[in-house]
Amino acid sequence: RQFTITKEFVYFMADKYLLRWKLDGTEAELKAWPFKNIYHTTFVYEDEFYVWQWSIGLQKMVGDALQVVPDGEAYAKTPIRLLSPLGETGELFIGTVQNGFSTYDGSSVEWQDTPRPLEQLLGNSYLYISTGLPDGNFALASYGDGVILADTALHLLQVLNESTGLVNNQITDLFTDRSGALWASTNNGISRIDFPSPYSYYSKQIGLTGDVKGLFYFKDRLYTYGTAGFFQLSQADEEDYRTNFQLLEEIFSFSAIYDVIEIDGNLIAAGSSGISWFDLEDYREDNISNLALKVATKLFPSRFHPNRFYALMSKSIGMFQKDLEGWKFVGQISGFPEIVNDSI
Repeated sequence: RQFTITKEFVYFMADKYLLRWKLDGTEAELKAWPFKNIYHTTFVYEDEFYVWQWSIGLQKMVGDALQVVPDGEAYAKTPIRLLSPLGETGELFIGTVQNGFSTYDGSSVEWQDTPRPLEQLLGNSYLYISTGLPDGNFALASYGDGVILADTALHLLQVLNESTGLVNNQITDLFTDRSGALWASTNNGISRIDFPSPYSYYSKQIGLTGDVKGLFYFKDRLYTYGTAGFFQLSQADEEDYRTNFQLLEEIFSFSAIYDVIEIDGNLIAAGSSGISWFDLEDYREDNISNLALKVATKLFPSRFHPNRFYALMSKSIGMFQKDLEGWKFVGQISGFPEIVNDSI
């Protein structure tokens, strides 16, 4: 069912026996230790071999004998799925199926409180297997929700599943190779995850539809716009651990937005229905002008007048000015022989 390697030995885990073969070949036969039941897992930490067995707890191989570690009985009734170093503290970080996570200092077990986002996610899944990552964080494999990434404080970092590119959400094993890449086997194939990755991928699976024309930060939030409208990147919180793009259809009457600019704290959008000023805090839109002049495709703030901007509209350029009553259309330059695509 499983094999584990140390510097001296290879351990093979079967249903009824633990088998050991010495790598230098000096032992003519495999050594064997009987398991008391079929529920067991094995781990290696600092070249020491550990075994978890149901009704026994956590054991360590000492010489040729499996011995229960001090306070190892605390794990007798909860399967261990993760055993990894806790940073440079010298302690072990241990994840279980029923009882959550704990630290182990070699003499006693201390159970940890699991933050709500991770607790909610694990509550819906079966923690199948886990592994430590090169950066000191952990990958937790569930059987239904993909791969869960968390740090040593149990903060949920990311969830990798079918919507982010995994072959399948039902993970059966995890492995970290020498380059630091994470491999996940599923019931329908294998996925390789370059972790940590400098990129995040957002697509229609998590709310971002249409052709994206641009993006910008406004008051510490990320927004994007395009042929499907105007989107806001949601913030992860205790109720929703994932970030995704939400369509702000309650603000915009436009079916498509082609450009957005900021002037003195005001946001101006050019789209399929003309030009609008909008307020993201009060969630309201004010149409500046539809002008019946076709679609506005590009906006330019004036370099000389702080309350003026220009808009490219087919074969003309419109000029807009802000006064005490708000933004107004004040004139246009027309007569261009071809469609105007840009201006400086």
